[in-house]
Amino acid sequence: MDKSEIIELESFVFQNKSKVSTATSMMSDFIGVMIGVKTVASECFTAEEFSGLDFERLIDLLNQVGLKTLFFRRNYVYKGKLTWIEDIYVSRNIQSILDLRKQFEKLHQSMDDMGQIFNQALWEESSRGIGKLLGYPDTAIEYFIANQDIDDEKRQKLIKRNRFYVHSPEHEEQEYQSYDRKIYQALSDYAPQTAKYFSEDKSKRWLK
Repeated sequence: MDKSEIIELESFVFQNKSKVSTATSMMSDFIGVMIGVKTVASECFTAEEFSGLDFERLIDLLNQVGLKTLFFRRNYVYKGKLTWIEDIYVSRNIQSILDLRKQFEKLHQSMDDMGQIFNQALWEESSRGIGKLLGYPDTAIEYFIANQDIDDEKRQKLIKRNRFYVHSPEHEEQEYQSYDRKIYQALSDYAPQTAKYFSEDKSKRWLK
């Protein structure tokens, strides 16, 4: 991978995301796809961010590092008002993007607008499909599907010390080594702004 090209992409992301935390999330996903930990990634721009975005420049920067991208607008209600976000999917191939989008559509079909699941089988099927395409470890995917108590003490402890996805209590270290650490190492090697932000946050795991 060409470090100068990745730094150029990272600078664009940091300039066009309104929060550093969402910029680092986006760069982590992009890097994850670049190094093959993730088949595809899904991020988004808010309506305000996208209104000033040079999306053709972003497409060029992603192509430069070997990534394809598609954009899809999604409406939602926020504080009683209808607004939208622009979902951006990236992968090394278009088919994987379409596969992930299909899984998200199935997920939405399993829930109402308040997030209540009314088709458990479809929710589990789509959640499993999404997790695999996003590169999450199988143990983490199955733990997420089987354990829906968001206030569970073990679950909350793991969320506080990890990023990216819900880790499982029994397999946290293996999951970290197979997914998180690989992305962290690539960020450390190629994306200095993101690496600096993550390394300075002592509440979360980083390279050891």
